[in-house]
Amino acid sequence: PSDIIDQLYNNLIDTLSPGLLHNEVNHSIYLSFQYLDGKLKIIGQYLAHFPGSFDQNAACDILGFINSSWQCQKVKYLSLLSEQSLLKKKGQSKRYQFHILIKEFFKSIPNSESDISTTFRVSFIRYYAQFLNNL
Repeated sequence: PSDIIDQLYNNLIDTLSPGLLHNEVNHSIYLSFQYLDGKLKIIGQYLAHFPGSFDQNAACDILGFINSSWQCQKVKYLSLLSEQSLLKKKGQSKRYQFHILIKEFFKSIPNSESDISTTFRVSFIRYYAQFLNNL
């Protein structure tokens, strides 16, 4: 803390410049990301493709479409991402949302999965087609 105060006092403009601040925020997100196991990192990357906030049931069903082995622990994954402050649960509801910077971070991480964006979109469409069919 004293280093930060000294840095602010001696060079306020450079310390608060958007580039430096963005690097610090990105580094903080990266540190939280590093604590996740490999499976949870990939799940976060998939969930980051939701266009906005999302319902727990939609997330869980879409994850199940993508990989059936994720089906049994789907709610646990949302909780673990929330505990690492990478995903925010909206009040007492079953809705979740990524902060825009966290969402962009997850989307920027290279991975061993083939094409996360396309796989997510196909599963997203499948989920909502079933949802509409059940109305």
